Amino acid sequence: MNFEKIEKILALMSEHSLTHIEIESDNEKIVLSRQLPGTPQFIAAPSPTMMPISSVTDSSSPQKPIDSDSDDFLRPGEILVKSPFVGTYYKAPSPDSPDFIEVGQTISKGKVLCIIEAMKIMNEIESEVSGTVKAILVENGKPIQFDTPLFIIETKG
Repeated sequence: MNFEKIEKILALMSEHSLTHIEIESDNEKIVLSRQLPGTPQFIAAPSPTMMPISSVTDSSSPQKPIDSDSDDFLRPGEILVKSPFVGTYYKAPSPDSPDFIEVGQTISKGKVLCIIEAMKIMNEIESEVSGTVKAILVENGKPIQFDTPLFIIETKG
């Protein structure tokens, strides 16, 4: 490995404000990445999918497994928040920080619900409604798919 070559590449990255470069030759491959000063650590995510209630269910009947293609298990006034993309779900900004939300908590529109890491970018998912968190449907650190049910929120009347 030629450190002079790496230093020259780093100088070029800095000169041209590059954040990532990959160079591959016959028998070596160099991959360099960096974060520019002032670059935000969290990038706004697309709005999560909200599923309004479409049918009334009997509260005494056993709860069905959650199906991302159906909202039959929701009660009147409840919405299902789904993942806007594929990634890894995080319930807090760091392992030592408190969770963004907890079951039973009253939230307002714009409250950060979670972070979904996608391609090494931390995307904050914000609530589009005010209400009460009725259920958190995913485990911290688990991979999720597009349209994975994340939360049930009971909206305020």
